[in-house]
Parts: sequence; structure tokens; C-alpha cells
Amino acid sequence: MDNKIIIIGGQTATGKTDLAIKIAKEFNGEIISADSRQVYIGMDIGTGKDVKNLEFTMYNVQNKNFQIGYYTADGIKIWLYDVVKPNYQFSVGEYQDLANRVIGDIISRDKIPIVAGGTGLYLRSLIDSLSDITIPPDEKLRKSLSQLKVSKLQKQLQGTDRHKFFRLNNSDRNNPRRLIRAIEISLWKKTNSKIIKKPVYDYCAIILVNKEKTLEEKISQRIQKRLREGMEKEVRFLQKKGYDFNSPALSATGYQEIKDYLERKIDKDEAIDRWLKQEFGYAKKQLVWFKKFLPSTKKIFWFDSQDHHSYTKIRNLLCHFLKKPLS
Repeated sequence: MDNKIIIIGGQTATGKTDLAIKIAKEFNGEIISADSRQVYIGMDIGTGKDVKNLEFTMYNVQNKNFQIGYYTADGIKIWLYDVVKPNYQFSVGEYQDLANRVIGDIISRDKIPIVAGGTGLYLRSLIDSLSDITIPPDEKLRKSLSQLKVSKLQKQLQGTDRHKFFRLNNSDRNNPRRLIRAIEISLWKKTNSKIIKKPVYDYCAIILVNKEKTLEEKISQRIQKRLREGMEKEVRFLQKKGYDFNSPALSATGYQEIKDYLERKIDKDEAIDRWLKQEFGYAKKQLVWFKKFLPSTKKIFWFDSQDHHSYTKIRNLLCHFLKKPLS
């Protein structure tokens, strides 16, 4: 089978998983999650692992920190949920490596890989070489480097990437912020060297969006649903496990707000209001990111998930991409 993959990306609360399951049923596919929070074990309700009747099957890997397998939802396999514990800082490079392995396995079984999620860097790592501007910030590193004088920053950059230092103009060489960013990029590339390799997939990308008012209503409804499903209990469980709520994993929207409510720092109404604002703000940032950083090709198609005619259009598009007859 050709190295073809289907990408389903876009804003939170636009129904990416539901669409992926529908497509997987129709086109004999399996789903790979592309969500930087759904990789964490024990973070289920707050990250929206919105599937029922789950059955997890292990898939052996060498890294002792990882567990790789799939859940089955309505007969469809969903990969890369519950990969690591919340105290592990999972990188884009590690995601790319694991996703490539799973995609290869799916293709070898004559099925269609469907990569679905809202983490733009994860999606882009599979379809396009990443530029420096898309490399995420390392807040801990920035805080540490911000204590250093310019001369020390210059020396450290020369140590990590001498060529980069001498390519900077005089103004940038004496700008602490620019030096820190250059060091950050250099160190990230060394840690995630595999991510620089050129992707090999032929892809069709479907990006789901909603109008702001509709999206805000859907996010509000989803927050209420997650509270009914036991978000408070989930946060208590993570607290009991001793996980650091300042870690990248638990910076996911909802967790901090519910934690503050449980610790009586804010009341429940304020927690819900903050959660809604954080989630809606995140959705707007996702839209900006997808518009700005996805590669400019004719392989990317945008759809309003509330358009009742969208699925017919998406289906016809995928039939053409996969060279399947229309029926």
C-alpha cells in the first residue's frame, strides 16, 4: 500500500475524534492520537478521551517510560493514548518516532492511518520539516538562562552552536532575549534530532473549525459534561499520586482551575469561568497556529464542523485521495 495518511486537525471541541472514527469505519482505518495531553496516563476526563468501552492492548517498546498500545472504540483502534505518566516530559521528537512506528505497522496491515488531534506540532512533525519558529519554548531553561549576563549567554551559545553565534548580527549578539532563544533552539535540535528528517508520507489534511460563538457554546457544554463525568475525582487522584501541577502535563486547561477550587483558593463558579476562558483562548491560539504554521500546499482542506454538508464533501475528497470509487 502507498504511504498515505489522513490528517484530522483543528480546534478543540470541533469533533475530530468522532470524525476520525467515522472515516476509519468507512475507509478501513485506524486512528493515531495527535494530542499532547492524551499521551498522559490518568489524565482522561480533562483531556477529552471521549470514547467508551475501551480495551487497552500492549505493544512492546524498549523505552521503559513508554507503554504503547491501542484502545478499541466501536471496533476502531486508537493508538497513542496513555503513553507515559504525567511526571514524564514527553517531546515532539518522541511523538514523531512512536507515531512513525505505529503508522508503519498500520500500513503493513493494509489499513489507512488516520492521525487526529489538535496539537499542531505533532501533526506537522509527520508532514513537514519543522522550522525554528515552531520549536516550543522551554520555560525552565529560560528562567535559568535569564539569570546570566550577556557575556555568559554568548559563551554558552558558542558552546552549543558556534556557527549560529557567528551568524548573528552585533545587535542580536548583545540581546539577552535573542541569545536565550538561540540557545533554546540549539539544545532542542540536539535533543530532538530525529524530527529534522524529511517526512515520507502522502497526506490529505482536514482541518476543523467553528465560528467563535458556536465554539464557545460547545466548550461550555463540554466542560459541564466533564464535571459530570468526574473531573474533580480525576484531579484528586492526580494530587494523591503526588504529581507536580506545575509540570507541562498538568498545565492542560481545567486541571489547574479544578485544583485551585479543591484547595479552596477559588469557588466553583470562578473555577468553571476560568476554565472556559482558558479553553476558549486555547482554541483561538490553535486557529492562529494552524493558519500560520501548516505548510502551504493543496493537500490541506478547511471545514466548518457544524456544516451539515461537510461529511459528504470530506468523503468525496478522501475517495479521490485514496482512489476509491464514489458510491
